[in-house]
Amino acid sequence: MDNFTMQINALDDLQMREFPHGAVGDVLRNTREADAFGPLNEALQNLFDKFGTELSDREYLNLAEWIPVVTEAKELLAVLLDKQ
Repeated sequence: MDNFTMQINALDDLQMREFPHGAVGDVLRNTREADAFGPLNEALQNLFDKFGTELSDREYLNLAEWIPVVTEAKELLAVLLDKQ
């Protein structure tokens, strides 16, 4: 089953939330990609600081604080898909 918790755990396992620069050359191509994780990580941290980590996927999706997470994820994706 693919859910929000699994995605966060995958990011944590790869240390993409705490130290994305450590993945440059392995998972990420360059520091530009690592830097792009910053805003997403901030949005996620804001979400977790306010509501904790035990809500259901549906509960997170219904929060106003979810909107910045989606916005920053889209920005990150654009950087990751950029061929530069």
